[in-house]
Amino acid sequence: MKARALGLAVVALSLSPHAHACPLFTAVTSKGPPTAALLGGAAGLPKNAHLFVVERWTTMAAPTTTFEVVSGATTLASDDRVLDFVGRGRLHEIVPSAALAPGEYELKWSAQAPGAVRSEDRFPFRVRDATDLAPPELVATQASAVDHPPDPKCHLWQSWRSAVMTSARDDVTSEGQLLYLVWRAGEGGLVDLDLPPTDAVSGGGATIDLGPFEDWVGVAVIDAAGHRVAPVDLPIGTPRADPRLRPLRLSVKHASTWIVDHPWQSGGALFGLLVLVSLVARRSEAKKTGSR
Repeated sequence: MKARALGLAVVALSLSPHAHACPLFTAVTSKGPPTAALLGGAAGLPKNAHLFVVERWTTMAAPTTTFEVVSGATTLASDDRVLDFVGRGRLHEIVPSAALAPGEYELKWSAQAPGAVRSEDRFPFRVRDATDLAPPELVATQASAVDHPPDPKCHLWQSWRSAVMTSARDDVTSEGQLLYLVWRAGEGGLVDLDLPPTDAVSGGGATIDLGPFEDWVGVAVIDAAGHRVAPVDLPIGTPRADPRLRPLRLSVKHASTWIVDHPWQSGGALFGLLVLVSLVARRSEAKKTGSR
């Protein structure tokens, strides 16, 4: 784990008990068209604004994507900087070649995934007479936890967590326009900040859903002009005392992972177990018959 101390005492990253239940355990089987969402809000961006779009898809191959920044009938030159997530998603950072004048604009998005219909969308936004020159400040040293017991809607019957991002501030970019990159904990429960992030959200109160085994979360902050705060990994609360909130790491997670990774061996083991049970049952029945 690559922990980076901030030297701040303000606890402003909290976990919410009101998020929708167990989205991490919902299987994704659709091969529909890709989707996109403009992060950071559309009102009152600075003249040196960068536009951030989260794009997701369900096909095996990533879509081919194009963007256009439009002012009236004029298409403005821009650069698309792509940050891939872990999984089927990525963050597009659209950077106009020149500062934008105050006024109304539109960002056009078009994506074509193999085997799916073309997706298109338009994101209007407004630029105000301000320039953001300084990076934001992350003001959290710990995430206070709210744990959820297993829910019938969770296919693995596991406890889970959801985080609400309210842990940064900026002199020009409003709280609702700040962007949070998130690194979820890996297999060993640790956060590896050398890997790509797993998600991005924007705005105070934006929800991040965490898995059942995560006691740390990695967070980085970006303002509306693209200034970044280096990522840090934050501890989440205190150890879970309620037995219902302790994930069955060995009996469920590791066992199920081994079964999926070794189908032939697990099938053979199950067949052998059935044969053994059958032999024991026959011997027990034979003993009962002989005793009569």
